[in-house]
Amino acid sequence: MSAVPELRRAALARAATMRDGRVAEVLRRSIVHVFERAGDAWESSDGTVRAIDVRLEVDGHALGSCETFPSVRDAVIVTITAEAPRVLGASVVDLAIVWGVRERSVEAGYRDDAGEPLDRGFGDDVKRALVGFLRASGDDESARALAGGELEIGAREVDVIGARVETSKLEPALAVLYGRPMRVRAR
Repeated sequence: MSAVPELRRAALARAATMRDGRVAEVLRRSIVHVFERAGDAWESSDGTVRAIDVRLEVDGHALGSCETFPSVRDAVIVTITAEAPRVLGASVVDLAIVWGVRERSVEAGYRDDAGEPLDRGFGDDVKRALVGFLRASGDDESARALAGGELEIGAREVDVIGARVETSKLEPALAVLYGRPMRVRAR
């Protein structure tokens, strides 16, 4: 696995021509990782084409946009898969969009480092990602309420302390962020 900032930059340039600005916003909030598929390649009229898998690590806000708006997810995938042959001389076989970047502001320059890895067990990282996810999905009320509280993270549960928010609104978002069900308890 390796981070490939040049693929991200090329995809951002392509996304800038699209009508939906959320596509570029997702890419600005991402790190692109490429995995070579050992032994998977084929010959084309332009030569050998390598097969790769891509993991797009994003922050909570970007993941919320992709989950809430399937057209955004689809456009992000199309943008990356369209640029991979030109930038890397490879064809994308599988592309996953996953939570893996610490929340950042959209104003940060996209040519800079795309972000830093997060700590899934650190309450502040999880809270910022969850607030971003909720805002991107249109639940500003829950996002505001959660922003004033604290989170304690367990293996399969999250305790919300000091925030008046409906736990039923947090569980689906946490399940998407973690990729598994998470129980939420309000204290």
